[in-house]
Amino acid sequence: MVRLENKVGRLDDRVTALDQRIDRLEQRVDRLDQRVDRFERRMEGLEADLHVIRGKVDRVYWTAAVSVAVIGLTAPLLWQGLKAWISLS
Repeated sequence: MVRLENKVGRLDDRVTALDQRIDRLEQRVDRLDQRVDRFERRMEGLEADLHVIRGKVDRVYWTAAVSVAVIGLTAPLLWQGLKAWISLS
């Protein structure tokens, strides 16, 4: 009978240890879930920033393209005007 009580006591201790381990693992999972949530929020913020940056890059690209086009169209006219002014001098 004493042996049986000892076995029951050891089993009870093992069950208690396993319960504690399960609690620690659940806490760890909760912390990892929180980290994942923070990471996902950070990624959403970075995606929004990337969208803004792409918009700014597009505006700079189109501004440069228009500027080059305007210079390309007006440069021959300016050159002709300069040649005419020199010839009049």
